[in-house]
Amino acid sequence: MTGLLLHAGYLGGVTVAIRLGLPAGVTSVLVGLQPLLTALLSGPVLGETVTARQWTGLGLGFAGVLLVVAGRPGGGGTLSQGALLAAGVALACTTAGTLYQRRFGAGMPLLGGTTVQYLASAGLVGGLLLAQGGGTIHWNTEFILSLTWLVLVLSVGAILLLMRLLRDLPAAQVGSLFYLVPPLAVLEAFVLYGERLGWWSLLGLALCVLGVALAAQPAAPRRVLPGMGELHGRIGGVSLGYDLHASWDGRQLSGRIGGRFEGKDIELSVNAGGVEGRIGGTFAGFDAVGELSPQAVHVRLGGRIDGDDVHLQLGGAQVQGRFSGRLDGKDVALTQDGARLHGRIGGRFEGKDVDLTTGGVPLEVAALAAVCAYKALEDQQAQAASANSGPSN
Repeated sequence: MTGLLLHAGYLGGVTVAIRLGLPAGVTSVLVGLQPLLTALLSGPVLGETVTARQWTGLGLGFAGVLLVVAGRPGGGGTLSQGALLAAGVALACTTAGTLYQRRFGAGMPLLGGTTVQYLASAGLVGGLLLAQGGGTIHWNTEFILSLTWLVLVLSVGAILLLMRLLRDLPAAQVGSLFYLVPPLAVLEAFVLYGERLGWWSLLGLALCVLGVALAAQPAAPRRVLPGMGELHGRIGGVSLGYDLHASWDGRQLSGRIGGRFEGKDIELSVNAGGVEGRIGGTFAGFDAVGELSPQAVHVRLGGRIDGDDVHLQLGGAQVQGRFSGRLDGKDVALTQDGARLHGRIGGRFEGKDVDLTTGGVPLEVAALAAVCAYKALEDQQAQAASANSGPSN
């Protein structure tokens, strides 16, 4: 999906827009909205926070792009609806691709993942080309040098760097780096082609650099008092999974499993070796009651008749145990590596992966929250399957 959005959608959209006569400056301004859109959507989509300083940097960066474009000689062109639509598609695709990669593809192998992305994009673009009757390639020195640059520097170097940045940094910080493209293009044109650098372009270049410097600075780390922590990550796969975000104050874990509309609240209170709480609402949720310690977790999820037992043993960095019954239950096998809790609940084929950042949350609380999220996901999928099957004949 990332490949289709970033390569086929974004690059293809920009190419079509310019081919239809949209001036390069107008294209740069429209696509330059990407960092602002990414920052605007990173909160509801990714749960990331954009600080006031970063917003200031993003605003300065966009103003710099406007000045850089205004300072360049006019290149003609037309503002046709088709060209503007193509640029809008490019803007939407690069924004969606950045957010999608940050949320679902952060853990992909860089070389293998990008190879799959290029193959998917090549299939789509190649199919569209064949549907239009194919094309003709004029092999000459200029074309070969341009193709070599696009493949090695852009497709391999720049995209691998982008994927690495999206794995390690918030989306808004990564998006702000796109503001450096127009001023660097102006500098390259000055060095390679002798194009004049006007005062507007120089001022815009300075604003872009200042804006990126402000936007790329990470938010000040939240002060975590002793006993406090943050738990976040994902249970399940890309399409069939639940995000988990919760805060720990030393006695209570509060947060959300799943999205804002289809998810469930999670509230777990720990006191004197006991734990109780609820996942979901008053009617559509389930209770959690039992015992919890750094060595073991014995908790009942749901009612006495239709609920599930959780029995976990903790030793060192390992969590081993069973969810639900001995015969029809699921194995729990989790490992803590620093602040990361990962592993699997259920078998190799029907189970769900667990990948959480514990951030100061006790291991036994994080493991129980992972099992609660697993049960919430299993219940939701069972209800969806029942609704889709309909009445039997």
